[in-house]
Amino acid sequence: MKSRRSSQAVDRFVGRRLKQQREHNNISAEELASALSLPVQKLRQIESGSESIGALSLYEAAQVVGVPVGFFFEGYNEETIAEETAKVVDLGTNVTSTGNTIE
Repeated sequence: MKSRRSSQAVDRFVGRRLKQQREHNNISAEELASALSLPVQKLRQIESGSESIGALSLYEAAQVVGVPVGFFFEGYNEETIAEETAKVVDLGTNVTSTGNTIE
């Protein structure tokens, strides 16, 4: 069973990749939203990672921005590992150690 945390990470990653490719192709959010039959606000939520994109919409988005569907997931594992490592490092800087206890 997938955790909500991991699905949020996928949503953020896919949304960021979609936005980057849309902007790379000089496609406005309004144009892409229209092509996907989505409200612009929904597209912005998808691009920010606060909403998931459905399989059909992702397929259609790939066609509009000219990439294979797999493009949106390329590099996911590497980036996720780097982000999780950064979070652990950040947590470590906020912890002080005194003897055998961590405060």
